[in-house]
Amino acid sequence: MAHTRRSALGGVIFALLGLVTDATGAQPSKCSSLKVKAAGAAVSQLLTCAGKAVAKHVPVDASCEPKSTAAFDAAFAKADKRADCLTAASAGTVWAGVDRFVADVASAVNGNGAGPSVCDSRKLRAAGRNANDQAKCALKAVRKGRSVDTKCLMKAERKFASSVSKAEARSDCSGSAQTPALEAVVDAFISDLLAALTSTSTTTTLAASTTTTTFPPCSCCTGAPRLVFTTRPPDVGSGTCATSDGTITGTVQDDSGTTLCNLRSGGLYFGGAGVGIPLPAAVPDTGTYITKLVDCDSTTGLFDFAPTTDADTGTNRNCTAAGVANPEYPTRPGCLFGAPLPIPNPDSIATSTCIINRVTTSASGSGNCSDGSYALLDLPLGSDIYLTGDLLDGSAADRPDVAGIQPCPICTPGGTCGSGTCCKGGPRHDLDCVPGTSALGAAYPTSHDCPPPGAGGNASPFVGTLPIPYAVTTGSSSKVAADLSAQGFVFCGFCGQAFAPTFQGPPAHPCAADSACTTAPFTKCRQRTSGAFGQGPARTISEMGSRAGICLNSGAPYAATLVSVFCIPPTYNSTVDASADLPGPGAVSLPGQAQFMP
Repeated sequence: MAHTRRSALGGVIFALLGLVTDATGAQPSKCSSLKVKAAGAAVSQLLTCAGKAVAKHVPVDASCEPKSTAAFDAAFAKADKRADCLTAASAGTVWAGVDRFVADVASAVNGNGAGPSVCDSRKLRAAGRNANDQAKCALKAVRKGRSVDTKCLMKAERKFASSVSKAEARSDCSGSAQTPALEAVVDAFISDLLAALTSTSTTTTLAASTTTTTFPPCSCCTGAPRLVFTTRPPDVGSGTCATSDGTITGTVQDDSGTTLCNLRSGGLYFGGAGVGIPLPAAVPDTGTYITKLVDCDSTTGLFDFAPTTDADTGTNRNCTAAGVANPEYPTRPGCLFGAPLPIPNPDSIATSTCIINRVTTSASGSGNCSDGSYALLDLPLGSDIYLTGDLLDGSAADRPDVAGIQPCPICTPGGTCGSGTCCKGGPRHDLDCVPGTSALGAAYPTSHDCPPPGAGGNASPFVGTLPIPYAVTTGSSSKVAADLSAQGFVFCGFCGQAFAPTFQGPPAHPCAADSACTTAPFTKCRQRTSGAFGQGPARTISEMGSRAGICLNSGAPYAATLVSVFCIPPTYNSTVDASADLPGPGAVSLPGQAQFMP
């Protein structure tokens, strides 16, 4: 059989978790598992060949592809002799996806044509191994008719992130910090592969006859399609690494793979080993984020995200565009991302902060209607920090004594306002408000009707705005720490001084090696303190999201979880940076519901 590089199976990232069970109704298939195995082996071999070529800056050895093709065709022929194939997908159809994947990885690495590169060679091979590892996780699930094992997937992701990180420590890389982009390409291939080999939403041959039944595709392309995501209450339990209560969505692990900290649903984590604030912070619930669906494919369900403005949604509090005016914060534009976020610090009440998150770069990314996956929703934020302490400590008439710590004003019943639900604390104390969250603890509910002091300008207690490269997915997100000359276990490097927590800027200067730090005295690449989230020997941070797992076009809301692991720069406020241990890594999971609106 002859195959060409000009065919394509699909090009958008999917979340893998649960796909087999959702697509097949837990129907076991040795046939489909053998085909998944063949595809994983093929991409690994082809990218090994590509890696050898890039390392020497020569064309790919032509003998690699015929060997891969022959083995692939033989495996499919053997599989087709079984009677339990779930779909009629041919070797040629699936090979087209293999071919496209190899080309997409090469494009993401961007090493071809730039000269010899051992770094790019290693990244190509790592992507092939990762795809093969994920395929092995999936084939076990397909064979037994079960969901894909999340531990197996997370192990594969950690191994891949570590390999890419080691490769990028070399000086001959054509790009850096490519783990998320390459993970996205791998996830796309694996999800497309399983859809082709297990999903009955495509053409399926009935076992009892020779006829073929075609099920209608899942499409979200009608009308002016939008996707709405609304956050649910967090489940962070007691909020400590040492306990197993709450819903776990991720881990922090050391070099041996031992879990140092469990990351919980709806929890926000930040800082290195020296963080002085109890973690996690509970993420506000009932936040709504609306995106447009563009370039929608009615056959495959694939789409791209585009931003909405306040004119599209009717308010600046649920849109996803930069530059939108905020009457609550007149000097700080950008659609508001969730309600005010309180970060109380019972160990040092004066360092408690109130965070207002705004969209600083309009939403983009891609997803799929057929399974409710957010391949990647790229939504960079500006986090405005207000060093407020406890606003309701009873020290003044506009600071009534409320139990606990309230870094942000709260919106609760009581007071003299007309509606009966009034702001407590801040410039709108005792004025009407509508709660923006549920009662998640002493620091809630918060509301943008009740902004913090200094919201109208740059007056105290406003500290500054942190740029957060926020990109969420229903798949997996991870970071691997590097050992640099000035510091080990560095997840998020910024140019700073060798022996002092002082960093170049503002703005901060991110780096992956000392060679990127050329302005004295900030010549060392480091974070404030090594490790992550109070754990010194942390090597890997991993978060695992979950997709709706069902076609969204009914318009009903379906449970999903968005996750992100990212880097947080310094604020250049010594009090805030010391308590939050910044710069350093961050991680978040957003449990919620995804809903299609035509």
